[in-house]
Amino acid sequence: MQKFVVTGGVPLRGEVGIAGAKNAVLKLMAATVLTDEPCLLTNVPRISDVVIMRETMRDIGFSVGSVQGAGLQIAAREAQWLFVPLEAAMKMRASFILLGPLLARFGQVIISNPGGDRIGRRPVNLHVAAMEAMGARIEYKNGYYFASAPGGLRGARISFPYVTVMGTENALLAASLAYGATVIENAAREPEVDDLIAMLTAMGAKIERTAPHRLEVEGVDRLNGVEHRVIGDRLEAGTFAIAAAITGGDVLIRGVDPEHLASFLEVLGRMGVPFDVEPDALRVRGTDALRACDVETQPYPGFATPHGCRHRGARRAARPGQRTHTAAGRRAADR
Repeated sequence: MQKFVVTGGVPLRGEVGIAGAKNAVLKLMAATVLTDEPCLLTNVPRISDVVIMRETMRDIGFSVGSVQGAGLQIAAREAQWLFVPLEAAMKMRASFILLGPLLARFGQVIISNPGGDRIGRRPVNLHVAAMEAMGARIEYKNGYYFASAPGGLRGARISFPYVTVMGTENALLAASLAYGATVIENAAREPEVDDLIAMLTAMGAKIERTAPHRLEVEGVDRLNGVEHRVIGDRLEAGTFAIAAAITGGDVLIRGVDPEHLASFLEVLGRMGVPFDVEPDALRVRGTDALRACDVETQPYPGFATPHGCRHRGARRAARPGQRTHTAAGRRAADR
């Protein structure tokens, strides 16, 4: 059995590089399904979800190989098995992101009802409804969604009842190859969504954010290969920032866009934590004068929930609009 032995009481000092964002990389891997040309992803984090997605894509028949220097080379030239099994879905909910691109590119897929993270209510009915709005026929039986679009997907107006990050991404992926124009209302604004848009645009997709929560997509006949760097994980960066602050340390955090942490940094400022921002880095220092404060979680650009995902009661401990003390704030309040 593995274990970590931690000796506390030592200020953290030095420099740390932030890995690629988990909430971005899996959707970027799915985007490579939309083209038969090879794609290269760099700054790929070394996490189990990437391994699961890689093996799932290989099972379908795609070529997915590691490249030295945290990279993945993916070529989805042909699909031998348009099936995403229960084993993959139970290990990783994000496997459901393959629904949109497989439908758009190959016209059919059988995909398991997702498992993985079972914290809170996280249905995929909005993903299914978005595909059906674009003309897909989807039947659910025995734990699987049987989806087909033999005539191809068609542009549609999709209006989500509330912000759903992966629902927005699934609709974006499908709409990129659909016939005609698609409008996505109440679309998510997360940096990970914009990173997916940046990659799809580089592949030749026509996507425009015409309002903060509106995306307009003009479908194209085909997309080309691309080389794309995964953005830094803002949640990982925030974790290191908190660690530096509460240990009284001095840490330079590289590889993250501070603009993606605006609401988080606003809270650090209210707590009295000193920090400096650079174009691609953040420096955080500890202080003996921490102040307690309340935090209210909201969809981006508000303060993120612990996993930065669903924003509709996904977790009892951090619902949108819920006021909660930060860990560092509790430490200051206990003094």
